Amino acid sequence: MAWRFDEHILRGELDNRTRGRVSGLIWLAGAAEPLGLELRGDCAPDLAGCLLTFENPQAQPMTGDLPAAVQRGWVGDITAAQKLKVPDVPIEEFIRRKDAPWHWANAVYLEWFSQANGRVVVQTADFTLTISTPAWTLTDEEYLASREASGQGHTEWMEQMVGPLTGQVEAVEVGELLHERDDEGEEWKRAGGEEDGSLVLDPFDDAEWMPVRAILVREGFTPLASDAVDDAQLRGRLWELIYALAGRRIFLEHTDHLGDRALYQWLEGFLDEDCADCPPEAETNHRVDVSEFSCGTDGGTEMWLRYYANEAERQQWADDFPGDEIPPGEKPPHDRDRFLPEPPRPLPTWTPPDSDEDPLGLEDVDREIRIESLKQEIAETTGDEFSETKSADVPPAAEEAYLEQVRDTERDGWQRPIDQLSAQGAAPLPPSELTDETITAKLWELLHNLAWQGFYVLHTDHFSDRELYTALWEKGLREEAILPGRSRSGGWFHDFIGSGSDEHEALWLRHYADEEARARRARNSPDLELPPPEPPPHRRDWRLPKGPF
Repeated sequence: MAWRFDEHILRGELDNRTRGRVSGLIWLAGAAEPLGLELRGDCAPDLAGCLLTFENPQAQPMTGDLPAAVQRGWVGDITAAQKLKVPDVPIEEFIRRKDAPWHWANAVYLEWFSQANGRVVVQTADFTLTISTPAWTLTDEEYLASREASGQGHTEWMEQMVGPLTGQVEAVEVGELLHERDDEGEEWKRAGGEEDGSLVLDPFDDAEWMPVRAILVREGFTPLASDAVDDAQLRGRLWELIYALAGRRIFLEHTDHLGDRALYQWLEGFLDEDCADCPPEAETNHRVDVSEFSCGTDGGTEMWLRYYANEAERQQWADDFPGDEIPPGEKPPHDRDRFLPEPPRPLPTWTPPDSDEDPLGLEDVDREIRIESLKQEIAETTGDEFSETKSADVPPAAEEAYLEQVRDTERDGWQRPIDQLSAQGAAPLPPSELTDETITAKLWELLHNLAWQGFYVLHTDHFSDRELYTALWEKGLREEAILPGRSRSGGWFHDFIGSGSDEHEALWLRHYADEEARARRARNSPDLELPPPEPPPHRRDWRLPKGPF
């Protein structure tokens, strides 16, 4: 949880002209005395060695609790070169309109870790800034080393106060801070949720912040160190880690400038950064820009402009920052981003003809054209006119999604996943050829390759890694399936306890059914002897590949 009060700041100054030390004063509207800052560490290269002064022309009085008068602690990230998209219309209109105008702007980002108030963040493009000539300079490499040292100092202080937060599994098991969440009243289910029943979480106000590694370890997954992963295991272990992050709704973007080894090493450092520990059911997504463009460093900006910005964004950048040299656009050296897991996206919705967002009903007209085109494709594939009728209350969006599925089924037909993998040069090895050391890496490589075909597995926690790989090899890969590819509207699901057999029902009741489901089953079948509930022997399902739907 971060303390944010930028709208209450009148003015301030930060001084990093002494290496390894940031001091300063911040005046708050409504406070009699300024805050004093005494921080260890250095600013980002754009402010290193400088005196930064800033003013807020629209400060609002601070009426609640005030931060501690003296902010002693450690520098997080302090820069005046963060780039933000700033709306040119009121924020409510910007959120509502897909085509709302905006422009790039420099933003000041002040982050530190206070012994009194924890993480403090000031982030705004509204301040007027003045930056002195630097007394000394800092390279990007020196800055990363400075941040690492600052973070280590904060971690050591936290360990003295509350015990170790990261590292060994044993430390996590005894560290109450990693396990405790205020479940009484579930306060994160607030922020206007009473009217529509929705659950709303503000990660800054409602969640604890802890290292990403600690979140994963608590869930039962301990990432391997990069030096413990050889080249034969690298690809599978990388995807295992990427899907584990996605299982906690942490999604990567802009990775194609890095090879597999370099990305794994980058992620190893990222795992020790703090992240909001949001419950997955809150549907709060964390996006991680691996290019580090969002950090505001010169290297991150150059990387983004070179490999990831489209022509419109490059032109917008040139217009907003005419003094910047724009590097030539290049295709990144690797091709990974299009395979990365994405946050779930809602299915297309039907827009009524009288909607304010579509007053002429043009979206309905376009959809009817697409529906007729789909029917024509199906007829050409099957050699017979598509004459199936639909119920009058089926929305056009649902009909379109259904027809897309029919079209894909008729066009592509039933396929064995192993044949598809073989055709793409990704045929898996027989389980007998895999050692216990490599089986996990090859399993996750296989799960990733299947997910890209639109093939997903369910209920695997009663299997070991070798048992799951063997079950896929012997049966799952050889049964015919409809493989839609990476579809936003669904996929093919192979449920390892979905046959309806007595054996599978017993597994479900023992390992997967919650108390309510077990009670319902007992009511419906009073003569059935339910097996005692047991946690499954493994914890994998929470981080399995899932489709973007």
